[in-house]
Amino acid sequence: MEATMAHVKLLGLSGALRKGSTNTLLLQEAARLMGDAELTLADLNLPLYDGDLEAAEGVPAAVQKLAAQISEADAVVISTPEYNRGLSGVVKNALDWVSRVEGSAWAGKPVALMSSAAGALWWRPWACYVAQLHDTLSAQNCCRSRSDSCGKLQ
Repeated sequence: MEATMAHVKLLGLSGALRKGSTNTLLLQEAARLMGDAELTLADLNLPLYDGDLEAAEGVPAAVQKLAAQISEADAVVISTPEYNRGLSGVVKNALDWVSRVEGSAWAGKPVALMSSAAGALWWRPWACYVAQLHDTLSAQNCCRSRSDSCGKLQ
């Protein structure tokens, strides 16, 4: 008998704002392959983080909406290109802004990371920006790895 998954609310964060982005397509395909999953694509077209803007106007409504979407999702999937051997500025900016929202939207949230990038050496910086994402999310009470001695997630 085949095991069935319960309906899952996924929030997708694409590190590319371009229409037709391969990373956005990857998010859609991941949700399709999951079966009974509802994918919401987050809008990461946010102002650049600016402490003066935050002090004058508070956290923008679009950022508060993103934090609420993260909190309400069962899991978050981030698909980001590699830009100049680093993490997409779009993703980093969104993570920085969400860290400014009261509470911890990421608390205990499962996060999956994937990427699509062109070029023969795209994989070289992968470990570095996975570590950068892990550190950024860990600072926001997320990414507590749980695996057995073989690396299988529990």
